[in-house]
Amino acid sequence: MALIVAYDGGPWKGFARQPGQATVQAELERALEELMGAPVRVRGAGRTDAGVHAAGQVVDLALPARCSIPLERMPLALGAHLPPSIVCWSAHRVPAAFHARKSALSKRYRYRIWRGRVPSPFVSAFCHTYAGPLDVPAMRAAAAALVGRYDVSSFAGAARRVSDPVRSVLDCAVQERGLLLSLEVEADGFLYRMVRAIAGTLLEVGRGALAPERVGEVRAARLRGRAGPSLPAEGLCLLWVRYAAHWGLPSPTDPGAWPPPP
Repeated sequence: MALIVAYDGGPWKGFARQPGQATVQAELERALEELMGAPVRVRGAGRTDAGVHAAGQVVDLALPARCSIPLERMPLALGAHLPPSIVCWSAHRVPAAFHARKSALSKRYRYRIWRGRVPSPFVSAFCHTYAGPLDVPAMRAAAAALVGRYDVSSFAGAARRVSDPVRSVLDCAVQERGLLLSLEVEADGFLYRMVRAIAGTLLEVGRGALAPERVGEVRAARLRGRAGPSLPAEGLCLLWVRYAAHWGLPSPTDPGAWPPPP
């Protein structure tokens, strides 16, 4: 089975289970054990960090043999055992070979910036606040320069080294709606704090500290120190995960199939 899960990352120390820490994975497993009467392990499509939100996290799990809960009732049944900050949106029957992370074709994240002079009580928990002027066309030009397949080391945090830092960035776009500025990045994989570093780099471009034509040089340098700072976690949200149709998960374009993001 696969579940589409949404959560407010503010109360949690990230998705992945950690000893002695309150994490989304541990809370899901606790709730599933309460519901099923037996231990259940889940695997997530991505390891969101402490404070990072998800509208469309995907987890896979093997149900205990004695589970008799109908698929369509699973979200409400599990929800009765979860805190308000975590919601099971839908449940899907998937082949035994399905793996939430390894079967994914791409994931899409959104980073939001609130541009108001003062914080908003309605969005501040899900946005980074920056009140200064921003050159949005320059940010869009810089974002376009980040699309492609390349070594993304310039945007990767040093805490988690990987043997192959090459990723395909399929889309990188900046959208403006009133006082809200949104950066969306879709890629076939992400490194530690990668989207937050991209957002920080584009913010540097927007405020005039980095020329948009230099973003290509930052990308090619493969040095974290050449890019902008990692912006705070609260502005980041995992929107959805894309899979091939044969796995049985809905497409990101299916209306209502994925939870609405903050």
